[in-house]
Amino acid sequence: MVSAMRRVLVTGMSGLIGTAVRRRLEGRFTLRALNRRPVAGVECHQADIGDLAAIAPAFDGVDAVVHLAANVVANPPVDAIVRDNVVGTYNVFEAARRAGVRRVIYASSGATVSDWERDEPYAALVAQGIGVWLGVQVFINMGVNMGVLPTKGLTLPLMSFGGSGLLSNCVALAILLRIDWENRQIMRGVRA
Repeated sequence: MVSAMRRVLVTGMSGLIGTAVRRRLEGRFTLRALNRRPVAGVECHQADIGDLAAIAPAFDGVDAVVHLAANVVANPPVDAIVRDNVVGTYNVFEAARRAGVRRVIYASSGATVSDWERDEPYAALVAQGIGVWLGVQVFINMGVNMGVLPTKGLTLPLMSFGGSGLLSNCVALAILLRIDWENRQIMRGVRA
């Protein structure tokens, strides 16, 4: 008995990674693309992933989804990042769920949200989050050293976990210092 070839929907097939995925999967699976522009040689459903109703028909009859579509334009406005990379990803998962697709493979990178953390109010939120994180670690360490908190069953955040804990704290401190430096540049009028 010969089983039918499984159908795989690839979002963002015309992109760099989508093209590579197509080369690896073609011939092994029946491919369908969900793209804003046509993809030659493949059944293609053209729609914007920011529109759930528009993308839903692409998910009918597929066995798996490989989600690669994203806005990777340099310095896009925040609303474009949210629409394409956050709402769009939600829509892909929701359309897959509604269509009964059992497997969704999701790939992403830091490039999908790069540089948004430099804009206000996000820079302040990142700095505040890191400050709270480091502050809690200092509080726990002080509490243990003063005998206020138990010494057993409580890891010491600034010291435990060996090099990885130290490295993560150094990276967090570096991010804080960079945010501070950029804010000082803006206040001096050096950078707009």
